[in-house]
Amino acid sequence: MSLCWRPGVYSSELYDALAAERRNPDAVFCFNAGLWGYDTWTETLEMVLRKGCLGLVVTSYTWQEADDDSDVLQRALDA
Repeated sequence: MSLCWRPGVYSSELYDALAAERRNPDAVFCFNAGLWGYDTWTETLEMVLRKGCLGLVVTSYTWQEADDDSDVLQRALDA
């Protein structure tokens, strides 16, 4: 088991690079990401949820922000 920290956008290019190294993630952690406030999360969420990642953990500063993040996650799941 290893831990890999990658700041920035979890893009399809990064995913492909990790796949080439046989290092696809088992889990992705998004600390206080503010999913509700940035459209740039859409591609990342859809990719993480659809490419075999076993877990996605998103933290929020407040329960209100968590509720808004939940709406964004639900839209990504429905896409």
